[in-house]
Amino acid sequence: MLHFRNMSGEVVCSCAAEACAPAADDRSMADAFRKYLRKRIGAPRYRTQFIVDGKITDNNQPWSTLSAFTTTLANLDIQMVVPSCVAEGRKELKRAIKQGNIEMVKSVMESFADPNMSIDIVESMDPDDMNIMNIDTQEIDLQPVQPLQLAVCLKEYSITKVLLKAAANVNNTNSSPPALNIACYNHDLRMMQLLLRRTADPNHRNKLGYTTLHACVLRGAASATALLLRCRADMAAECCCDGLTPLGVAIQWSISSAAKLLLAHRAIVHEARASHSALHVAAEQGNTTFMRILVEAKADPNATNRHGESPADVLPKRSTFRERHVCRRLLSQQL
Repeated sequence: MLHFRNMSGEVVCSCAAEACAPAADDRSMADAFRKYLRKRIGAPRYRTQFIVDGKITDNNQPWSTLSAFTTTLANLDIQMVVPSCVAEGRKELKRAIKQGNIEMVKSVMESFADPNMSIDIVESMDPDDMNIMNIDTQEIDLQPVQPLQLAVCLKEYSITKVLLKAAANVNNTNSSPPALNIACYNHDLRMMQLLLRRTADPNHRNKLGYTTLHACVLRGAASATALLLRCRADMAAECCCDGLTPLGVAIQWSISSAAKLLLAHRAIVHEARASHSALHVAAEQGNTTFMRILVEAKADPNATNRHGESPADVLPKRSTFRERHVCRRLLSQQL
C-alpha cells in the first residue's frame, strides 16, 4: 500500500500501487502520482513533488523504480510537497498561450508559476492583445486577465484543461468577465461544457451585474442558453444595473427564440421580489408579440413594479390609439 502524507505527517490518501500505475512501465513515476492525486484529492497537477525514501523523485524516474520499494515493503510512506507559486513566468505563460504551445504551458506550470497570476493585455500595447480580448470593451475595460481567461478567449481547449489541472480559478474574481462568460461570447459550447464540469458557477456575475445566462440570452446563443438551463442557472437572477431577469433581457432586445426557450423551461414571468417583470418590459415597448406570449404563459397583467405601476400604466404614450387599444385588450385578456 502507498500512503501519501502531507507536510504535517498526516495521511491524505492511501491506495494500492496498481491504482495509480501508468499504462506503460517507462512512464514517469512522479507524473503517475500527480495524475492519480489530482483525480483523488484535487492536488495541483504540475506543482506537486514527492519524497520517497528520503529523496525527491525525479520527473525522469520510470514507474518501474517503485518496484524496488514495493517488493520489500508492505506499506510505503510517500511525502507530498506542494511548493508555493512564484511570480516568475508571466511573459512566458502569456506567450505560450497566445502561440497555443501546450508543452511550454506545462513547462511554466512545472516551474511553479501561479496559474492565477494577472496578465496585462495592454502591456507593451501589443495590437494582437487588443484584438484578442476585444469582446466587449465596456466590460473588459482593458483590465488584466488571468491565464484561464486568455486561453478560453483564444479557444485553446487543451491549454485550458492544463490550467484547470494546475488549479486555475475557474470563477475568477478580477474585474474582467468570467471564463464561462467568455466561452459564451465565443459561442464555444465545448469550452462551456468543460468549464461547467470543472465547477464553473453559471450564476457568477460580471462587473456589470449580468450572469452568464444573461450573457447567453444577449448573444442569442440558443445552445449555450439551453446548456446553462440544464445546469440549473438561475432564471430569476436580476441584473444589478437594470433589475432585469434573463427573460426580461430577451424581451427588451426582442430575442424571441431565447424568450420562448426560457418560458419552455418554466421561467417565472413575475417574481414577488422582481423590480420589473417581463410583461412590464414588453408593455413599455408596446411589443404586442411578446405581450401575447407572456399573457399566454399566464403572466399577471395586474402585477405592479416597484413604483406601483401595472403593465397597462407603462404603455408608451407615443403609440397610436389603435396600438394602445390592442395592448390594453391583450392585458385584459379579452382576445
